[in-house]
This record gives sequence, C-alpha cells and structure tokens, in this order.
Amino acid sequence: MTAKAKRRKHFSQKGYKCERPVLRGRFSGNINGSGFVAREDGASADVFIPAGKTADAITGDIVEFTLLPGGVRGPAGIITSIISRTVKEVTGILLSQRFLQPLDSRFPGKIKLKGALKGGKKGDWLRIRLLPDSCDIKDAGKKKKRRKNPDGTPAFPVLAGEVISRIGKAGEVAADLAAVAAEYGIAEPYSDAENAAAMRIRPRDISRKDMTKSYTLTIDPGDAKDFDDALSIDTGKRKGEILLGVHIADVASYIRPGSRFAKSAEKRGFSSYMPGMFRPMLPKTLTARISLQENVESRAHTILFTVRKEDGKILSFKRFHSLVKIRKKLDYDTVQEFLDDPSNVPSGWNRTLKQKITLLADLALKMRQRRKEEELFLNIETKEVRALVDPESMTVTGLRMEKQREAELLVEEFMLAANSAAASEMISRNIPALYRIHDEPAREKIMEFMEMVHHSFNLRPGDLTFRKDCCKFFDTLPKDQRRGIIFSSFLRSLPRAAYRNTPSLHYGLGKMEYCHFTSPIRRYTDLLIHQQLWAADEGKTLFSEEFFMEEAQHCTAKEFQVDEAYFAANDRMKLHYLIRQGVLEEGTMQTFEGIIAKVSAAGILCDIPELGIYGFVPMKYLETRMRYRAREGRYRAEKGRGGYKTGNYIYLVVDRIDLAAGKAIFRAVS
Repeated sequence: MTAKAKRRKHFSQKGYKCERPVLRGRFSGNINGSGFVAREDGASADVFIPAGKTADAITGDIVEFTLLPGGVRGPAGIITSIISRTVKEVTGILLSQRFLQPLDSRFPGKIKLKGALKGGKKGDWLRIRLLPDSCDIKDAGKKKKRRKNPDGTPAFPVLAGEVISRIGKAGEVAADLAAVAAEYGIAEPYSDAENAAAMRIRPRDISRKDMTKSYTLTIDPGDAKDFDDALSIDTGKRKGEILLGVHIADVASYIRPGSRFAKSAEKRGFSSYMPGMFRPMLPKTLTARISLQENVESRAHTILFTVRKEDGKILSFKRFHSLVKIRKKLDYDTVQEFLDDPSNVPSGWNRTLKQKITLLADLALKMRQRRKEEELFLNIETKEVRALVDPESMTVTGLRMEKQREAELLVEEFMLAANSAAASEMISRNIPALYRIHDEPAREKIMEFMEMVHHSFNLRPGDLTFRKDCCKFFDTLPKDQRRGIIFSSFLRSLPRAAYRNTPSLHYGLGKMEYCHFTSPIRRYTDLLIHQQLWAADEGKTLFSEEFFMEEAQHCTAKEFQVDEAYFAANDRMKLHYLIRQGVLEEGTMQTFEGIIAKVSAAGILCDIPELGIYGFVPMKYLETRMRYRAREGRYRAEKGRGGYKTGNYIYLVVDRIDLAAGKAIFRAVS
C-alpha cells in the first residue's frame, strides 16, 4: 500500500470512522497490556495505546498507528501494523506444559516452546529465540477473532520460541542475576586473555602540564570499582579568587579510536552495576592502570576553573592534559562525618586536608546556590534502597538506604561544572560532539500531575509549566510522607534523559550546554568526548556530526538496557531479602509501613520506603469491605468511616512472593 493510500485508509472501531494519517514509532508495553509509542516524527508526547489495541506488538517493535480523537490526558492511538520486531531473544522461567513466563513483565503473555528443552526443567531460567512465524507480522493489524480472558478482556497472544540454553534454577541468587544480565544484553566479563592484552597497551603521548605539586584528592563511594575523577583547590592569582581543579582520568591516552578496546567499549556502552555482579566497560587490568591512584603520578585531563570565592561565580576556565598525584583517597562516609562534626577529625587527616575539604564544601555550596538562582534547576530529592549481595557466597546480606548528602553534592557540583565547561568549549569551537539532553515534559503530563497533587494531597502547586513556579513548589513541599510520593510521581511524568548530537535543553538541570565528560572509565559517551578533544588538541581528524548522530541513538539505547538491568536485579534481590527474613514462614507477621501512591479499582499501590519497592494490595486483601469511588479516587468502607486514599499511611504484611513475575503481593492489616 502506498503512503498516499495509507493516509486515505479508513479505520473503523466500534462504529467510529476516521480519516487520519498513518504514523510510525517504537512501541513500549506495560504489564497490563497497554503501552506507548515514541513517535518517529519527533513529537515530544508519546502516544498511549489501550490494551487490546496493540496488534500484538511487543516492547521494541517498530509499528504503524493512527491517532484517536479527543485524548483527555494526551494523545492516544491504535496500532494498525507491525513493521519490524527488534526483540529476537527472550529470557524467562519454564512453567508447566512447555510455556515460558518472560522475565520482562512488559512482555505480552507467555511463550509456547517448540523443540528440545536442552536440559531445561520446570522452574528453570531459559534463554529462547522467538520463532518468526509465531505471530505473523503481516497479519498483526488485521481484524480477526481474538481470544478472551474469563473477565472478557482480550487475551495476550501466545508466541512461540525455541530454547537456546538453560541459565539456571530460578530462585537462586546467582541464576536470577545471570537471567537479568542475559535479558538486558549485559556483556560477559572480559576473559583472562583480554585482560592480559589490555596490560600490553602503551599510552599515547601529548603535551601535559605538571600538576603533581597541587594537593589533589579523590572522593568516591566506599565500594568504588574505579577512580576516574579528582579535585584540587588552591589560592588564585588575584585576591578573592580560587583555582578549582577537576581532574579526569585520561582514558583517551590508552584507548585510541577504532582500537580493539574502543570497539568493545562501544558495544558495552557503560559499566554495569548490579547487586553482587559488576561488568566493567573496560578490562579490569586497564581500569586499574588508568584510575587515579593514591601516591601515583597519573595522566589526567584537567579543567581548571577560576572561581570568585565570595559567591561561587565561575570567572573563567581552561582545559588541558596534565600529570597529577593523588595525596589522599577518601570516601563519602568519612567526608560526611567530618562535615557533620568538624571537631571529630578522622584518623590520618592533617591540617592541610581539613582545610581543603572545608574550602571545597564551602565553594560547592556557593556554586550550587548561584546555579539555583541562574539556571533554576529542579531540586528533587532522591533516595534509593540498594540490595547488598555477597559476590562470593551469592547471598543477600541486607539493604542499604542511599541518599545525596553534602559529601555527594560537593563532588556532583564540581562534576556538573566540568561537564558544562566541556560542552561550552565544543560549541564555541564548532567541534562535533555528543550532548546530554533532557526534553521538557509534555504539557498534558504536567497538567495531569498538577491535578493529581491538588486532588490527592489538597495542595495547590501553581502553574508548573512555568519553571519558577515549579522550583518554588518543590522547595516548599511539606516534609512529611507526601513528599516522597510527590517527587516520584513527578519524575514518572518526565521523559528520560538521552544523548543527542546537537545541544539542547536539559530540563532537570536547566542547562542548554551540557555533555558527559567526567566518567570516561565507565561511560562510552564520556570516552568519545575525550577522544574528540584529544584529536582537536592534536589537529587530527575529528568524528563527524553523522557519527555522533548514530552514537547518540546507540548510547541512549544501551543506557536504557543497563539501567533496566540494575532495577530488575535490585528489585529481585529485595524479594530474596524478604524470603531470607522469613516473612513467608508460618506464624510470621512482620509488618511494613507503606504510603499509598495510587488507588485503582483493582487495588492499592503502596510505596514501602524501608524496602524501596512498590507493593500491590489487591482489593480483596483490604482489611475491611471497601467500595471503590472512581470520582474521588479512593476506597470508602461500606460500613463506618474508614477508607484509603493517596498519601495515607497503610500497614502491610507480605501475602506471597512471585519470583516468576518478580513481585510481592501484600495484605493490609490494622
């Protein structure tokens, strides 16, 4: 069918006829069978596809769709055909009768296995290949009789696949992590031969400035695997000025464009961090050589800022390759203890180190305050609960709450400055580059969030489509149980940050000139910037705009994979933690405090802060008989004055844990 004929095509649905253009995009499915399409025409708002109107599309498919009229909460549409499938292989748990339950909960339905199971038994993780004829793409958009579930909703399609390999027994920590890694395409560790080859690399030479006499230090997490950034602070040439040095490991001196490990870094995209499992972007032997180690002269790529001490204004900066020597290797916890109580001096700290940390902390606060006034960044607090896994025994040892403290914000402020400076230089010199961007959210999403805040929390946020109102709202949020739910809801209304070959707005930071420069050991995007600047400094051939256009798409997709792998692994390890705590044992009534995040006819979704997960309470598991009031967005007791609404506290116990689906079901208790 020609494009012109497609535009004239009438699509009939329940008596409705429309004459609308056929559009294209990439589909992303939800667990409930609905999904969204990211449009290829560059429109910022994704198109909602209701359950039953997806034409059997699965996450990642390139599809054609038509828009429906009158979307109240944003554009909606119907998929008319599937152009191509990007998902070829799937990881899942083998159920009875040769059916596979996919690990990714957004996958529509189960998969029927054909051929040999290759040692797979019920309850095993298997890696399978989708068979091309299991869901005929040509017939995907055609009107056909659909199977239905007992409740009358459309049943998901049954796809077919063949087994590639058995991964391990589901429910075992090592096998669960391996299954997540396989599903999200996380590369295997480098081999001994590759690590040996990396040791033979000789670094390239370039003109360097000797900065070894400057007092330089690193501040990293206690369990850091690499050390690619360091800081120095000295008195400036003029009174009232400070020289702030941000020193980044000069990875480009070891990794030449087009070399063996440049190609492997591109393929991996990022270092992958999962509980109990670390897969580096570069071989560990090379990472050790490149890292900025204590008391060792190291090659660095430096940005030296001249900053006004009084108010943190950046007066100028210059970038150059350098030699640095780390005088002290610090961790966030130790630095935070000192900042909390300067009289409690950590062991091994001398007067110079105390002065340097105090100066850095003071300067970071002033720079952050100035950036807040000038750029109006969104001050959104983030907290994360990480599962802790012993990599030797492969057991979950506990949970750890992580949040940004003054120590983390100190380092972040200086890294933001360096990233902005690198982007600014490349723009001013017309050097092709890769930029970090964050598109502004669709107006419909912001309006929906404003309505939710007012209706559910009785707060008047103002017009959040205006940046000043948005900043004011978040700065004045009440510090109670509502705060975390509101932050989380707002973040879900935002598009994901991405990479692009042209500078554009970073909505969260309020910046127009921004790239990733400060983590070249663990992010390929940063390595590309270092390689491009090296070539510019040496007068060599640069990467082209077209090259960065392709890399932007590749790196954005790889980042999504790595992030999703971490979230999936972290959530599954929390389930292991609950089981290890004995919450399912008979007679156990361990209670968790939750905050209601969303109320629907099906039940209640609760944020459980101490676990860092969302738990679902089906309506039938509420403690008393309740009636759902859709207009009010709440449950009311059929008798008495009890009820549930967004923002309320609720006490929960675990009813069951479904390792196949990767979720916990809770019951409400008094």
